[in-house]
Amino acid sequence: MPRLFVISAGIAALLSGCGGGSNAVADAPASLVEKAEAYEAEVRAEFRAATGHDAANSHELLAYIDRRVEELPKLDDTSADALVQAYGSTLGQLLIHDLSAKWVRSGSDGDGVALPNGKVAYVFNRAARRIFDREPLGFVAYYDSALSLVKGAPLPGGVQAKKTPSS
Repeated sequence: MPRLFVISAGIAALLSGCGGGSNAVADAPASLVEKAEAYEAEVRAEFRAATGHDAANSHELLAYIDRRVEELPKLDDTSADALVQAYGSTLGQLLIHDLSAKWVRSGSDGDGVALPNGKVAYVFNRAARRIFDREPLGFVAYYDSALSLVKGAPLPGGVQAKKTPSS
């Protein structure tokens, strides 16, 4: 079964501001938003996570997801795709609530979250890389990087996000 997600440059694209390809970005269809909200509620229920939206609650939930991914056995593509949808949706919903962002559809780059600074976080690509490829960059680090990029705060370890000329 082919992967359903276009893998972009992930966090490098998010931090550098290139955000993947140069395709036009449009609002995501209502069906995507509804599914993402349902997935987030399902993941919160599974992990018995608090329902509030703030950085502390988001960190707790994403840390739990990171631990869960570390414990996963080798999955078949169908099971892995379901987790990519659930965990990518949850990451996206947290960014939307915590940064006043919104879901968007971006041509061949796929669905993502438009951050207030105009960059797009491709949360499903991040989830696919984490789950399929077992990339070490976790959901908490990706979330923190997005917050840093938007708010101009230091990244973990005191590194400052670079602003691009278009920022």
